[in-house]
Amino acid sequence: MFSILVANNAMERANIRERSIAGTRRVVKERGWAGGRSPYGYRIGADGRLAINETPIPGCTVSEAEVVRLIFRWVAEERLSLLSVAARLNAMGIPTSSMTEGRKRNLHKGYLAGVWQLAALSYLIHGTTYKGFYLYGRTSKNPDSELISQPVPAIVSPELWDQAQDALRRNLRWAKRNARREYLPSGLMRCEFCGRRFQATTPTNCTPRYRCSGSITQDTLFLGKVCKSRHLPLAWIEDLVWEELKGWILNHHDLEAVMTEALQEQEQKRQEWADSLARVKRDLGQAETQRGRVLTLYRKGLMSDAELEQQLSELKTEHGHLQRVAEELEKRLSFTVDLDSAVVSIRHQLEAFRKALHKKTVPFPLKRKIVETFVNEVVVSLERGNPLHVAKKEVVPFRAEQTESRPEKSRSLSWQREGTAKRTKERHTGTVQIFYRFPFPPQPKTLTSITFTTPMPAL
Repeated sequence: MFSILVANNAMERANIRERSIAGTRRVVKERGWAGGRSPYGYRIGADGRLAINETPIPGCTVSEAEVVRLIFRWVAEERLSLLSVAARLNAMGIPTSSMTEGRKRNLHKGYLAGVWQLAALSYLIHGTTYKGFYLYGRTSKNPDSELISQPVPAIVSPELWDQAQDALRRNLRWAKRNARREYLPSGLMRCEFCGRRFQATTPTNCTPRYRCSGSITQDTLFLGKVCKSRHLPLAWIEDLVWEELKGWILNHHDLEAVMTEALQEQEQKRQEWADSLARVKRDLGQAETQRGRVLTLYRKGLMSDAELEQQLSELKTEHGHLQRVAEELEKRLSFTVDLDSAVVSIRHQLEAFRKALHKKTVPFPLKRKIVETFVNEVVVSLERGNPLHVAKKEVVPFRAEQTESRPEKSRSLSWQREGTAKRTKERHTGTVQIFYRFPFPPQPKTLTSITFTTPMPAL
């Protein structure tokens, strides 16, 4: 009898757990908050959904939502590290969520209560909630757990969110850490043979050089293979990258026209997205009408239970797909670029750099700033034992794919539409490829594919 009771209790416990999980997921799918504390910058509204918290923080003149906007602007525009952001927030006396909510913790074992720290800032800056959608289930330990994307009010624009992520990645590349000297293209060089990054080293009594991470001792011991890329003298590769970049900035005066063309194409795409959104919303209205007609046929006895279930299931699937398409199109349309201000900004930056480059000597901090601004990646494919005679290839974004002829046979300039460059298995042995970039994104960097479905015929 005891064993039967234990089995019944275990089964009831599993049923309660399943019902609780199903209820929570149903609430999330209906855009309700699943429970727990709301993210920093939000509050739980009267309807049980997330709402932006614009109420001033007690003792401060700013709200939590404004603090979130400040954090993203500091990272995206001023390129501050998370450590610098934490120091600035603490210096301004802005309390954390634990302090504003009245949750007190004892100061013991070195715990810093009410102080902004890196872990909290990292979680905040990488949270997709702030750009308009909350991903439920991403912290679950169950690998088969369903991820539910829930649209929420956005505190920052998707553009600013993407700029902040890009700034953090570039800060990671250019981090000084414990380096004894500064290196010009540090963090930008990649080996084409193995795909790993080059590291700058200065061995004792040796010339400073760059070497591929795939040729270090750990790979020899644990992987049993070594990358065939040769070591590159530091002065040689830095001079090569700098001279190519210098010539590109000074000689290509049509860059403004190319950027204007790209931005105008972006505006044309926005018009296409707006037309698609209007068509999707019209299809959503038709789906609601069709559902009413299906129920009418069932009430009149012209449709069986099985047919009703099938029709409602198909209508629900189509309706869900159309809603996801509409949300994606609205997210794309939220990304706006002012053509005039963008071109003026790039023009001023180019003119400032050109004036500096016309001088005989350019200080290293300015050199590094120019490289960081306009160079996206340097790909090297030079095998060990080969001389330092390489073919130079420059790749510029924004224009349709084409190759310009150069007087020198060992140099070429290619234009590639950003985001369309295809990875091929072909190796460009004996080449140094410089992939350029511009200091503003011409379009959203992460866009999910949109598949349109043909609406069901009217019944």
